[in-house]
Amino acid sequence: MVVQYLRNVSARQGEEDCFPAQTMRHAAQWLEKNRGKRFFLYVDTFDPHEPWDPPRWYVDLYDPGYEGEKVFYPVYGPADYLTKRELKHARALYAGEYSLVDTWMGYLLRRVAELGLLDHTMIIFTTDHGFYIGEHNLTGKAILWSGGYHNCPLYTEVARVPLMIRLLGQAQKRRLSPYAQAPDLAPTILEFLGINIPDTMQGLLLLPLMQDESRRTRSLAISTPSLAHNPNGGRHHHHHAGSVGASPTAVPARHWCATSRPLWITSSAPQQWCRTTQCRHRSCTTWQRTQA
Repeated sequence: MVVQYLRNVSARQGEEDCFPAQTMRHAAQWLEKNRGKRFFLYVDTFDPHEPWDPPRWYVDLYDPGYEGEKVFYPVYGPADYLTKRELKHARALYAGEYSLVDTWMGYLLRRVAELGLLDHTMIIFTTDHGFYIGEHNLTGKAILWSGGYHNCPLYTEVARVPLMIRLLGQAQKRRLSPYAQAPDLAPTILEFLGINIPDTMQGLLLLPLMQDESRRTRSLAISTPSLAHNPNGGRHHHHHAGSVGASPTAVPARHWCATSRPLWITSSAPQQWCRTTQCRHRSCTTWQRTQA
């Protein structure tokens, strides 16, 4: 896959040939042609997914003058094959890729404003997952080994993602504390468009919450690896000695461990926990559970 990717980008002449630039420019062109219509536009840029190969000036913002090996596609698994210096530069490559995306996302948003769409359009910015670059001694979002693809614990770095929503004509920004999750987006969009929401959608409506933060919402958020591709997602299983598989995750703070029996969180503070029978994660503290 990496070889094919390098072939695909070999003809690049400048920044505008990078994938985020091409994606946002095409999205802006689509808006120019459809600005007078009711529309729903979904823009998906693969970056900042690896391989991380932004123009050098973006990387130099975070780690100028580096002359060592460039790890732009880390191995999915334990991170101890990399030196501290290599990990630092890998983070710089990742950050540079983010800055590249940010630049061209800014280009698209400026075109939205220039086309007079800000007062008539709701804008949602989010992503699907994060990435480990040395945190918890991991690189990647899963573990790849000779036995195939396996899930790894969903710590905050992977499970907690940005969600930004701009409403029509919104002038001020603010940050809300309640938990939101991906299933909330579809019913929220349908409500905004005045379309009936199917009973099968179980997400929360975010627009009322944005208008009144005191409204009651979920008390915790739970994540799990995909159950569609792996029926073991969210269930306890080992990859190799001392490592664990998928783990339901709540958003951050303390780390909790439990056996594979049911865990009942007794504190109202946000927690993050992993399911193992013999947890060896250095960040884990004493676990608490009560019987149902």
